[in-house]
Amino acid sequence: MKKIDLFLMLCLFLISCSERASNNLIEIKDFADSFPKERVCELSNNPRLLGELDSFHFVDKEGFIVSAVQPPTVILFNKNGEQLRSIGRQGRGQFEYLAPSLARSYDDLIYVWCSNLLKLMVFTKLGEAVNEYHFSRAIKDFAIHNNMMFIYKSDDPSDQHIVSVYDLDSEQFLPYAFGHRTNEHDILNFSFCSGALLIDDDHLYFAPADRTKLYQVGLTDLSVSEFMVDAPGFETEVVRQPLKEFMEDVFTSVNYLFGSDIVTGLYKASGRIMLMAETGEIEIQGLDITDYSNRRILLYVFDHEKELNHALRAEPLTGSTSCLYASVGGKIYMLRLAEDLVSWSLFALDI
Repeated sequence: MKKIDLFLMLCLFLISCSERASNNLIEIKDFADSFPKERVCELSNNPRLLGELDSFHFVDKEGFIVSAVQPPTVILFNKNGEQLRSIGRQGRGQFEYLAPSLARSYDDLIYVWCSNLLKLMVFTKLGEAVNEYHFSRAIKDFAIHNNMMFIYKSDDPSDQHIVSVYDLDSEQFLPYAFGHRTNEHDILNFSFCSGALLIDDDHLYFAPADRTKLYQVGLTDLSVSEFMVDAPGFETEVVRQPLKEFMEDVFTSVNYLFGSDIVTGLYKASGRIMLMAETGEIEIQGLDITDYSNRRILLYVFDHEKELNHALRAEPLTGSTSCLYASVGGKIYMLRLAEDLVSWSLFALDI
């Protein structure tokens, strides 16, 4: 009997090992250069001249919002590239901003985060002011559903969670928080385009910056599920020092911040959830990046059971950043600055 039990245990062990190893056998499709794409339109520079864009999000299938910190600008566009209107204006007063680092659209409203005044402003699509909320700490990103604000947190030593929940009606934080921060996540979260947050149907999805772990939060009951993915091509070095001590070593922390694999976004395309990451070595001398040629963009594609199905890998595209990708209508779109460093264009990825 003991021999049979040992045999069954061995079989189960081998099966489980086989299942874990199968994740490493997924297909990675490599593209010769950047992801194939189709140009949708060029963004008009009239009446407002566009600067260096910091965020990009769709308001619906035919319109999108962009924001720039320098000069402080939030503009609504249609898919013909025409400027429909400016949202808010520069200043320190109510419904004004100095650094609109994030512009998002949910529930037919436009939400603008001002990173130096630490406030969230709400507007209609027509640019009419609706409300304004003030916060005591910076945030990394946010998503909104039924006036619940899911905040992807920036540095917060008082709490080890990644996402917290704020009720815009009561203007109070709710007793819900999700995800576990690590030293590695906290360091990589200093990157401007780190982290991943997506609302799709009745769920919120997010991922930490340092690992390919997918969290799924039910928007009706705030229940949470976790999917740890053994993603090939992604690896982050463990930081065992206390975070403050590690960050005090400027050269080591800079090399880690810019040279590590990092999760940068979550998107919905072709009916699948896709997690975007930047991977590959970067050569840094002092505080200067000297070789970026080994860096790659990876899209990890999940099936409907949140199992990793396959991955797509391509070179980064010059003139764009991971902050300038968004998905709508089953496609992923991105904004790219032309070589003249003046005009921006909208592209749809053909993947």
